[in-house]
Amino acid sequence: MTSDGVRMWRSDGGVVLLGRGVAGRWEIAIEVEDVYRGQGLGRRLARTGRHLLGAGRAVWAQPSGTAIALCSFDLGSAT
Repeated sequence: MTSDGVRMWRSDGGVVLLGRGVAGRWEIAIEVEDVYRGQGLGRRLARTGRHLLGAGRAVWAQPSGTAIALCSFDLGSAT
């Protein structure tokens, strides 16, 4: 789905959104349904978003600040 430059992908239990933000940089947002939390879905969605952009592209995220949200984006050197 595309709307105003934002792309959305849905999976069982969550969604990934990618779009251009400030200064044209790529930004990612993920959402995980409550019943799927604690199963690694957030981390898989974050990695999927990076994969969808392609190698070598930086992507920005603004996790909510909770430990769970921050862990989803703690990808280290994952590709």
